[in-house]
Amino acid sequence: MPGVEPPPPRPNQARDNLRGAVWILGAALMNAVVMSLVKLTGQTLPPTMIAFFRGVFGLLIMAPIMWRAGPAGFASRQPRLQLLRASSSGIILLAGFYSFVHLPLAQVTSILFSRPLFMLVLAALILGERIRLYRSAATLAGFVGVLIVVRPGPSMDPSALVAVGAALLAASNIVMVKLLTRTDRTETLIFYAVLGQTVVLSVPAALEWQTPSGRELLLLLGVAVSATVLQTCMVRGYRLAEASAMAPFDYSRLLFSTTAGFLIFSEVPDVWTGVGALILVASTFYITRRERQLARAGKR
Repeated sequence: MPGVEPPPPRPNQARDNLRGAVWILGAALMNAVVMSLVKLTGQTLPPTMIAFFRGVFGLLIMAPIMWRAGPAGFASRQPRLQLLRASSSGIILLAGFYSFVHLPLAQVTSILFSRPLFMLVLAALILGERIRLYRSAATLAGFVGVLIVVRPGPSMDPSALVAVGAALLAASNIVMVKLLTRTDRTETLIFYAVLGQTVVLSVPAALEWQTPSGRELLLLLGVAVSATVLQTCMVRGYRLAEASAMAPFDYSRLLFSTTAGFLIFSEVPDVWTGVGALILVASTFYITRRERQLARAGKR
């Protein structure tokens, strides 16, 4: 048609995967930034306040987005499930930030890699997805890796259990997202999650309230901004590329968090953390690779 330019040619999948990998690496780097800023802020402020301010700043960031979305952006066809997810988001955020403050960054990152394992179990129980033999074996191996990292016993840091709880709750949250995305808009999910974080965390934050200093406010703002950049990188990366192809790049989170922990906090992971992390990464990578092969073959 005159005056209408033809659409640009669509890049091939290999090129999209390469571009997506860059975004996922950026997300992994920003994940280390978020963890480091939370840990720095946690030296003077309780995790409840850090998580609460993350919610407050998140609402400010979401305000113009919801303004453009209009009334439709606030509507949910599954209000009860939306409320449950919003409430759990606050608990997940607090558990994650608590873990960042009290555990070495490499250890908490390793534990959070167990989220895909919990997702497999929950997807089978709630969504009725089939668990094949290879998934079961790899999942069991992954949980062995979790036990090695956590090391249950008298000398275990209780914060490690908080990190495991955060991974489990995050997995259940993702299952709820899968159900909600069938009926609700993306911005609706994000808004209510941030709102839920703010509301749920307002009471514990008030109980431990400390008026932030100028430095602490800058750190809190840094947490919110870097977390927003992290989410943006993740969305762009997985929008461009095949999710299964991005799994190896997502594991760079462990490299970045370990480096940050060593350079900023003088943290040196022990051998058992390394062994457990290796088992976790290997099991989740194997599951992801097999899922990709079955998807290409048209099987589930």
